[in-house]
Amino acid sequence: MVAVQVLVAEGDGAVAEDIARALKNLEYGVPAVVSSGEAAITEAAGGDVDLVLIDVVLDGDMDGIDAARQINTRFDIPVVYLTARADEAILEQAGATQPFGYLLKPFSERKLHCVVQMALQEHWMQGALRKREEHFRSLIENASDLIAILDRRHTIRYASPSVRRVLGYAPRSLVGRDAFALLHPDDLEQIAGVFDEILRTKVTRTAECRCRHKDGSWRFLEAVGTNLLDAPSVAGIVVNARDVTPRLEAEAALQEAHDTLERRVEERTAEFTTANDTLRQVIADRRQAKEALHQSEAQFRALVESTSDWLWAVDQNFVYTYASPKVEELLG
Repeated sequence: MVAVQVLVAEGDGAVAEDIARALKNLEYGVPAVVSSGEAAITEAAGGDVDLVLIDVVLDGDMDGIDAARQINTRFDIPVVYLTARADEAILEQAGATQPFGYLLKPFSERKLHCVVQMALQEHWMQGALRKREEHFRSLIENASDLIAILDRRHTIRYASPSVRRVLGYAPRSLVGRDAFALLHPDDLEQIAGVFDEILRTKVTRTAECRCRHKDGSWRFLEAVGTNLLDAPSVAGIVVNARDVTPRLEAEAALQEAHDTLERRVEERTAEFTTANDTLRQVIADRRQAKEALHQSEAQFRALVESTSDWLWAVDQNFVYTYASPKVEELLG
């Protein structure tokens, strides 16, 4: 197992050697012992340092506080201050650099070991927490859904970067604004009721509403509200919303096409019905006319056949095409 490497920056040479010896007795590595802030920064930049023990007062133009500030900011290496005085002003200056501990000289090896271990553990925990925060921040910032946190008065306390893509606003421009001011007037009463229910019952609710885009148009959002007012890390109403405008527009276009088709079918059906009724009437009229013709023919045939006159008909070649019964009777 590789030993933890502790850089010692101490202006008093004898004290520095004692500290280095104590660290080695505790099985820590000591890559260097320096007496100035400039030298401490140079050693820290080498990359083989896990923690820095640094005195507030050092040789050279740079004191331990300035050196610690640069080491912490530039290299993310935990710093523990060494000091012979618990001066309030010095401690206040040192505290501004966010150190990971203090050692008041003189100190025992046991105290040294405890402070070093606590500093290393706290630095590791902060690093892990920072990575988790970056992970979740990355998820939120790259999510397609809009995420917002509202207080009890529906004031926006946080808006995710996706609000720019969904509604056109810069996230910071919405912080401090009333979320209800973005709602369509016709949706305000419904959403106010849902919001009040979330506050009272702490249930998660889903609702659709229209929100004003920065360009003045209205976007349809499907939103889910969750009451996390009692969660210290959030302390608000979390709203996850997605833009469903394209879906609703597509559904509306589909419904319009369906309605248009229905109207055309009804119109064509009516036309066919009318045409069918007309055809039925024509057929009925023809049937009636045919029947009347048959009756007329029968009537005239009866008159012709009952007459005593000779009646016959010839074609253009003088061939008989018809002869009345009287002709047949007289001539055989």
